[in-house]
Amino acid sequence: MIMRMKATHSDNRARPGFIACGVLVAASGLHAVNVNFDNAEYVAGPGDTVAITLSFDEAVPNGLAGYHLRLNAASSGVFEPSASSISIVTELDNNLFGDGPADRTLADDSAKVLGFAEAGSPYTGVEFVTFDLKIDADAPAGTYALSLELPLEDSFVDGNFQIIDDDLVFDTSSLVIEVPPPASSAAPQYDGDADTFSLSFSGVPGRSYLLEVSDDLENWDDLTTLTAAPSGSMTYVDTSVSSHPKRFYRLVD
Repeated sequence: MIMRMKATHSDNRARPGFIACGVLVAASGLHAVNVNFDNAEYVAGPGDTVAITLSFDEAVPNGLAGYHLRLNAASSGVFEPSASSISIVTELDNNLFGDGPADRTLADDSAKVLGFAEAGSPYTGVEFVTFDLKIDADAPAGTYALSLELPLEDSFVDGNFQIIDDDLVFDTSSLVIEVPPPASSAAPQYDGDADTFSLSFSGVPGRSYLLEVSDDLENWDDLTTLTAAPSGSMTYVDTSVSSHPKRFYRLVD
Protein backbone atom coordinates (compact mmCIF):
# COMPACT_ATOMS: atom_id res chain seq x y z
CA MET A 1 0.00 0.00 0.00
CA ILE A 2 1.41 3.40 -1.06
CA MET A 3 -0.03 6.73 -0.03
CA ARG A 4 1.05 10.25 -0.56
CA MET A 5 2.08 13.40 1.59
CA LYS A 6 -10.82 -31.46 33.14
CA ALA A 7 -11.82 -34.24 35.15
CA THR A 8 -9.32 -34.84 37.99
CA HIS A 9 -9.00 -38.38 39.47
CA SER A 10 -8.34 -39.10 43.13
CA ASP A 11 -7.11 -42.70 42.68
CA ASN A 12 -3.48 -42.53 43.85
CA ARG A 13 -2.59 -46.10 42.98
CA ALA A 14 0.32 -46.58 40.62
CA ARG A 15 -0.82 -47.79 37.24
CA PRO A 16 -0.30 -51.54 36.81
CA GLY A 17 2.52 -52.25 34.39
CA PHE A 18 3.96 -48.72 34.52
CA ILE A 19 5.11 -48.58 38.13
CA ALA A 20 4.03 -51.60 40.15
CA CYS A 21 5.15 -54.22 37.65
CA GLY A 22 7.31 -52.23 35.24
CA VAL A 23 6.53 -54.71 32.47
CA LEU A 24 6.04 -53.47 28.92
CA VAL A 25 5.95 -55.82 25.97
CA ALA A 26 7.34 -54.49 22.71
CA ALA A 27 6.13 -55.02 19.16
CA SER A 28 2.54 -56.04 19.69
CA GLY A 29 2.02 -56.99 16.04
CA LEU A 30 -1.52 -55.61 15.96
CA HIS A 31 -3.00 -54.32 12.73
CA ALA A 32 -2.43 -50.65 11.91
CA VAL A 33 -4.50 -47.98 13.61
CA ASN A 34 -4.57 -44.53 12.01
CA VAL A 35 -4.30 -41.29 13.97
CA ASN A 36 -6.06 -38.73 11.77
CA PHE A 37 -6.45 -34.97 11.52
CA ASP A 38 -10.06 -33.86 11.13
CA ASN A 39 -9.08 -31.72 8.12
CA ALA A 40 -6.56 -32.12 5.33
CA GLU A 41 -5.98 -28.35 5.49
CA TYR A 42 -6.67 -25.60 8.00
CA VAL A 43 -6.95 -21.96 6.94
CA ALA A 44 -6.54 -19.12 9.43
CA GLY A 45 -5.19 -15.61 9.79
CA PRO A 46 -2.91 -14.02 12.37
CA GLY A 47 -4.75 -13.72 15.69
CA ASP A 48 -7.23 -16.46 14.78
CA THR A 49 -7.55 -19.66 16.81
CA VAL A 50 -7.60 -22.86 14.79
CA ALA A 51 -9.05 -26.07 16.28
CA ILE A 52 -7.09 -29.14 15.21
CA THR A 53 -8.72 -32.40 16.30
CA LEU A 54 -7.07 -35.83 16.24
CA SER A 55 -8.95 -39.13 16.33
CA PHE A 56 -8.23 -42.81 15.86
CA ASP A 57 -9.90 -44.38 12.84
CA GLU A 58 -10.97 -47.22 15.13
CA ALA A 59 -10.61 -48.17 18.77
CA VAL A 60 -7.13 -49.38 19.68
CA PRO A 61 -7.25 -53.19 20.04
CA ASN A 62 -7.12 -54.03 23.75
CA GLY A 63 -7.78 -50.36 24.49
CA LEU A 64 -5.35 -47.51 25.07
CA ALA A 65 -3.60 -47.19 28.43
CA GLY A 66 -1.00 -44.46 27.79
CA TYR A 67 0.16 -42.05 25.11
CA HIS A 68 2.78 -39.40 24.34
CA LEU A 69 2.37 -37.39 21.13
CA ARG A 70 3.59 -34.12 19.64
CA LEU A 71 2.00 -32.02 16.90
CA ASN A 72 4.62 -30.10 14.91
CA ALA A 73 4.36 -27.12 12.60
CA ALA A 74 7.13 -26.75 10.05
CA SER A 75 8.24 -23.35 11.35
CA SER A 76 8.80 -21.54 14.62
CA GLY A 77 6.76 -18.50 15.57
CA VAL A 78 3.50 -19.83 14.13
CA PHE A 79 1.57 -20.24 17.39
CA GLU A 80 1.04 -18.05 20.44
CA PRO A 81 1.46 -20.55 23.32
CA SER A 82 0.05 -18.33 26.07
CA ALA A 83 -3.27 -17.99 24.24
CA SER A 84 -3.54 -21.64 23.10
CA SER A 85 -5.00 -24.66 24.88
CA ILE A 86 -5.42 -28.43 24.58
CA SER A 87 -8.55 -30.48 25.29
CA ILE A 88 -8.07 -34.22 25.85
CA VAL A 89 -10.95 -36.70 25.91
CA THR A 90 -11.99 -37.15 29.55
CA GLU A 91 -11.11 -40.83 29.79
CA LEU A 92 -7.52 -40.07 28.76
CA ASP A 93 -7.02 -36.84 30.70
CA ASN A 94 -5.06 -38.34 33.60
CA ASN A 95 -1.46 -38.34 34.70
CA LEU A 96 0.48 -41.44 35.68
CA PHE A 97 -0.87 -41.56 39.22
CA GLY A 98 -4.44 -40.55 38.38
CA ASP A 99 -4.50 -37.57 40.74
CA GLY A 100 -4.32 -34.85 38.11
CA PRO A 101 -4.78 -34.07 34.43
CA ALA A 102 -2.58 -35.22 31.58
CA ASP A 103 0.51 -33.15 30.78
CA ARG A 104 0.15 -30.43 28.14
CA THR A 105 3.06 -28.54 26.60
CA LEU A 106 2.60 -25.63 24.20
CA ALA A 107 5.35 -23.95 22.16
CA ASP A 108 5.45 -21.53 19.22
CA ASP A 109 5.94 -24.40 16.77
CA SER A 110 4.44 -27.45 18.50
CA ALA A 111 2.00 -28.85 21.04
CA LYS A 112 2.52 -32.00 23.10
CA VAL A 113 0.36 -34.27 25.24
CA LEU A 114 1.33 -37.02 27.69
CA GLY A 115 -1.32 -38.93 29.63
CA PHE A 116 -3.07 -42.12 30.60
CA ALA A 117 -6.43 -43.79 30.79
CA GLU A 118 -8.04 -44.22 34.16
CA ALA A 119 -6.36 -46.99 36.16
CA GLY A 120 -7.71 -50.38 35.13
CA SER A 121 -9.94 -48.92 32.40
CA PRO A 122 -8.17 -48.80 29.00
CA TYR A 123 -9.79 -46.33 26.64
CA THR A 124 -11.82 -47.94 23.85
CA GLY A 125 -13.12 -44.84 22.06
CA VAL A 126 -11.84 -43.08 18.94
CA GLU A 127 -11.87 -39.39 19.92
CA PHE A 128 -8.50 -38.23 21.17
CA VAL A 129 -7.42 -34.60 21.50
CA THR A 130 -8.16 -31.10 20.20
CA PHE A 131 -5.45 -28.45 19.96
CA ASP A 132 -6.92 -24.93 20.05
CA LEU A 133 -3.92 -23.04 18.71
CA LYS A 134 -3.86 -19.28 18.34
CA ILE A 135 -1.94 -18.05 15.31
CA ASP A 136 0.72 -15.53 16.32
CA ALA A 137 -0.06 -11.96 15.27
CA ASP A 138 3.26 -11.73 13.40
CA ALA A 139 3.16 -15.19 11.79
CA PRO A 140 4.21 -14.92 8.14
CA ALA A 141 1.75 -15.83 5.42
CA GLY A 142 2.34 -19.24 3.89
CA THR A 143 1.57 -22.94 4.03
CA TYR A 144 2.99 -24.90 6.95
CA ALA A 145 3.18 -28.68 7.13
CA LEU A 146 1.59 -30.25 10.20
CA SER A 147 2.93 -33.60 11.35
CA LEU A 148 2.65 -35.97 14.30
CA GLU A 149 5.68 -37.35 16.11
CA LEU A 150 6.44 -39.72 18.96
CA PRO A 151 8.62 -37.67 21.37
CA LEU A 152 10.24 -40.79 22.86
CA GLU A 153 10.32 -44.52 22.35
CA ASP A 154 7.49 -46.53 23.91
CA SER A 155 5.06 -43.62 23.59
CA PHE A 156 1.79 -45.55 23.13
CA VAL A 157 0.81 -48.52 25.30
CA ASP A 158 -2.37 -50.56 25.03
CA GLY A 159 -4.51 -52.12 27.75
CA ASN A 160 -2.33 -55.25 27.82
CA PHE A 161 0.75 -53.05 28.39
CA GLN A 162 2.04 -53.75 24.92
CA ILE A 163 3.98 -51.03 23.13
CA ILE A 164 2.00 -50.17 20.01
CA ASP A 165 4.15 -47.39 18.53
CA ASP A 166 4.81 -49.46 15.40
CA ASP A 167 1.11 -50.20 14.97
CA LEU A 168 0.16 -46.52 14.60
CA VAL A 169 0.00 -44.67 11.28
CA PHE A 170 0.15 -40.89 11.63
CA ASP A 171 -1.75 -38.59 9.32
CA THR A 172 -0.38 -35.30 7.97
CA SER A 173 -2.09 -32.00 7.26
CA SER A 174 -1.24 -28.38 6.49
CA LEU A 175 -1.93 -24.97 7.95
CA VAL A 176 -2.47 -22.08 5.53
CA ILE A 177 -1.94 -18.66 7.10
CA GLU A 178 -3.53 -15.86 5.12
CA VAL A 179 -2.51 -12.29 6.00
CA PRO A 180 -4.64 -9.40 4.71
CA PRO A 181 -2.58 -6.40 3.56
CA PRO A 182 -2.58 -3.23 5.66
CA ALA A 183 -4.61 -0.31 4.42
CA SER A 184 -4.95 3.43 4.85
CA SER A 185 -7.93 4.17 7.07
CA ALA A 186 -7.96 7.91 6.38
CA ALA A 187 -6.27 10.49 4.17
CA PRO A 188 -3.13 12.09 5.65
CA GLN A 189 -3.96 15.17 7.69
CA TYR A 190 -1.65 18.18 7.46
CA ASP A 191 -1.31 20.47 10.47
CA GLY A 192 -0.05 23.81 9.15
CA ASP A 193 0.67 25.23 12.60
CA ALA A 194 2.82 22.27 13.65
CA ASP A 195 3.98 21.49 10.09
CA THR A 196 3.24 17.77 10.51
CA PHE A 197 1.38 15.02 8.72
CA SER A 198 -0.83 12.61 10.69
CA LEU A 199 -1.15 9.16 9.12
CA SER A 200 -3.77 6.52 9.94
CA PHE A 201 -3.69 2.85 8.97
CA SER A 202 -5.50 -0.39 9.73
CA GLY A 203 -4.02 -3.89 9.99
CA VAL A 204 -4.12 -7.14 11.89
CA PRO A 205 -4.44 -6.53 15.66
CA GLY A 206 -1.08 -7.06 17.37
CA ARG A 207 0.83 -7.34 14.11
CA SER A 208 3.91 -5.19 13.43
CA TYR A 209 4.46 -3.31 10.18
CA LEU A 210 7.32 -1.27 8.76
CA LEU A 211 6.47 2.28 7.70
CA GLU A 212 8.70 3.47 4.84
CA VAL A 213 9.07 6.91 3.30
CA SER A 214 10.23 8.23 -0.07
CA ASP A 215 10.65 11.57 -1.85
CA ASP A 216 10.54 10.09 -5.36
CA LEU A 217 8.70 6.70 -5.19
CA GLU A 218 11.97 5.00 -6.19
CA ASN A 219 14.19 5.16 -3.12
CA TRP A 220 12.55 4.12 0.15
CA ASP A 221 13.87 4.55 3.68
CA ASP A 222 12.67 2.95 6.92
CA LEU A 223 10.77 5.45 9.02
CA THR A 224 9.42 3.48 11.99
CA THR A 225 7.72 0.26 13.06
CA LEU A 226 4.02 0.39 13.87
CA THR A 227 2.08 -2.24 15.84
CA ALA A 228 -1.65 -2.46 15.31
CA ALA A 229 -3.81 -1.86 18.38
CA PRO A 230 -6.47 -4.41 19.42
CA SER A 231 -8.85 -2.52 17.14
CA GLY A 232 -6.38 -2.89 14.26
CA SER A 233 -5.68 0.87 14.09
CA MET A 234 -2.26 2.50 13.76
CA THR A 235 -1.29 6.16 13.70
CA TYR A 236 1.91 8.08 13.10
CA VAL A 237 2.73 11.80 13.12
CA ASP A 238 5.57 12.78 10.79
CA THR A 239 7.32 15.84 12.19
CA SER A 240 10.02 16.10 9.51
CA VAL A 241 7.90 17.20 6.55
CA SER A 242 9.23 20.78 6.47
CA SER A 243 12.45 19.68 4.77
CA HIS A 244 10.67 17.68 2.07
CA PRO A 245 8.74 19.35 -0.78
CA LYS A 246 6.78 16.15 -1.24
CA ARG A 247 6.62 12.89 0.66
CA PHE A 248 5.25 9.39 0.03
CA TYR A 249 4.56 6.67 2.58
CA ARG A 250 4.01 2.93 2.42
CA LEU A 251 3.32 0.32 5.06
CA VAL A 252 5.15 -2.99 4.57
CA ASP A 253 4.14 -6.27 6.19
